Amino acid sequence: MKKKVFLLMITSALWLPIEAANDMRGEEVTKTSEVVDQSSTPLKFRTLSDSTAAVNKDESYKMLQSVTIPAKVRIDDRVYAVTSIGHETFAGCEGLTDIELPSTLTYIGMSAFSSCIGLKKITIPSRVTTIEEYAFSNCKGLTSINIPASVAKIGNTTFLMCKELSSINVAVDNPYFTNEGGILYDHQKTTIICVPCQTKGIVTLPSSVTSIRDHCFFECEELAGIKLPESITRIEDYAFKGCKKLKSIEIPASVTEIGYGAFSRCESLTNVKIPTSVTSIASEAFSWCVSLKSIKIPTSVTSISTGAFMGCVNLKEINIPSGVTSIEPYTFDGCKSLSRLELSANVTKVKGWAFRGCNDLTLVIDHAEGHIDFAPYVLLDCKSVEYTKGELPRVKPEP
Repeated sequence: MKKKVFLLMITSALWLPIEAANDMRGEEVTKTSEVVDQSSTPLKFRTLSDSTAAVNKDESYKMLQSVTIPAKVRIDDRVYAVTSIGHETFAGCEGLTDIELPSTLTYIGMSAFSSCIGLKKITIPSRVTTIEEYAFSNCKGLTSINIPASVAKIGNTTFLMCKELSSINVAVDNPYFTNEGGILYDHQKTTIICVPCQTKGIVTLPSSVTSIRDHCFFECEELAGIKLPESITRIEDYAFKGCKKLKSIEIPASVTEIGYGAFSRCESLTNVKIPTSVTSIASEAFSWCVSLKSIKIPTSVTSISTGAFMGCVNLKEINIPSGVTSIEPYTFDGCKSLSRLELSANVTKVKGWAFRGCNDLTLVIDHAEGHIDFAPYVLLDCKSVEYTKGELPRVKPEP
């Protein structure tokens, strides 16, 4: 009896290592099955300093219609986890309609999928922490995107010009971002990160918003109106550029600066109220607002930059505050309906092509100080020029 027990113990002892080895082999087989040899995939990789791998850009990708990025790749007999998609990796792959991202992915680089116009959907894995600027810009087929809880960084141009994008949805347990009405905000809703191009109707922003980042409402062509809270201090560059149906906007008294091209090509914009808090109007801020007929600039404004009202073909009435000392290049270029404009004695320079195409304009100049300089051809297309005081100005080439 004792011998039988002893033999059974020996047999069991021998069996256990074999079984354990089988388990280990099974685990190894499972792990190995996830590994893709670099030679068996059309993708190119580079190794990173943390012993992981990134998918590299290659012109051959332009021919791809469908691709699966592996979770692990064998390079020179060593296995690397694929954690990154490099800058511009799939940019311009217009025929790419389907792509599967690995669960190991943590980083999506700048312009990684830019102009993948055939891409209609993509699932962002749950380990991704960073989605860089322009990563999905001009992906015209994307209709919605889900942001997992892991994502801590998203560029405000990440989804720029995604024409069919109607909503950006954020996991409820994401501590960095949130969404309301399909619009992406930081978690505290103080900053708008991105607004889908298909945002329609009139939008009322939360009272907590203090910043509208550049390109926020860029080419939201169906946006009819927006109610800005008094907490906003700056309207940044290109914030509303190309909002073709936006008819009017009231800028809160908290705003001090209107950024570069902020309302450029808002083709239906007829009414703008600029508060006395604003001190500067940046270049091309209202350029090509073809329906804009009049605008009142408050006396607080001391700077109107290059091309601010360029292409406003129906602009008939506008004032230049006395604090403005220079009329910058192309400021009223193409304003063919502008009939009368007065320049105060504080204006000392009028720069190149400031009034080009203003062929119905009577320019009234208070020349009391007698030291205003005109760049060549500034007055070439003006209907007439009146000098209320002083001597004729001198034409002086710009340095």
